[in-house]
Amino acid sequence: MKQELMLKKHWVENARANVLRLPIIITPDQCLDEHRLHQQYLSDVRGGKVFEVGCAPGGWLAYFAVNFGLQPYGIEYVEEAAQLTRDNLSLQGIEARIISDDFFTADLPFSHYDVVFSRGFIEHFTDTQAVINRLTLLCRFGGMVVTTVPNFIGLNGFIRKRFAPDSYVAHVKMDAKTLCDTHEASGLNTYFCNYVGVSTLILPWDARAGLHKPTTTAGRTMDLGKRIVNRLWRELCSRTRWVPGSPLLSPTILYIGRREPSAG
Repeated sequence: MKQELMLKKHWVENARANVLRLPIIITPDQCLDEHRLHQQYLSDVRGGKVFEVGCAPGGWLAYFAVNFGLQPYGIEYVEEAAQLTRDNLSLQGIEARIISDDFFTADLPFSHYDVVFSRGFIEHFTDTQAVINRLTLLCRFGGMVVTTVPNFIGLNGFIRKRFAPDSYVAHVKMDAKTLCDTHEASGLNTYFCNYVGVSTLILPWDARAGLHKPTTTAGRTMDLGKRIVNRLWRELCSRTRWVPGSPLLSPTILYIGRREPSAG
């Protein structure tokens, strides 16, 4: 069923790169339009259980716990990533159950969670339909499935293809319609599916998942300028509550759908 496009070694390296950044939490001002949409569509599940697949370093689980009172559960492929998530949430006083296992073979409870969340996960497998089918089975009837994938049909995808081809080929590329159709094929009722996120300036080294930074003076100067521009742009969007979304510039595609009660 699964054919992984990203090696296990990548997830170990990613976990190690995040250790010194703890504690990590995604705040509403970091995900302006996503937070607005979550508030709109997840109000009925406040206080329930959220399960994240590929949850390290736990910033999003902390977000859902703090802003929606959801009890965090998660699964990670490698133990280092799972422990990183436990440590991160513990530092913030958030109780969570994080397991280290293979999502496709783990003994997970079906029809159990109020929100099943994944971010940057499904696109690493060639059979995305099978992945979404399993995500849907974990969600209780009446619960919500929230999926985000990187938008590689726009500018970010062009830069990654040019400067980080190994990373680029490790992702299944999809547009908003494909993401929507695949979820609906698993029986979900779509509430929202579109391009989201504050469009930001990125440079070649950003296409390498943040594990490589510029070493030359010119590169460091460019990186500093990029961060200043992005900070000012994010602040403008935050103050005006205006977050433009487009297939060309938005970094993310977001899906929100409900698992409807069975007809029987």
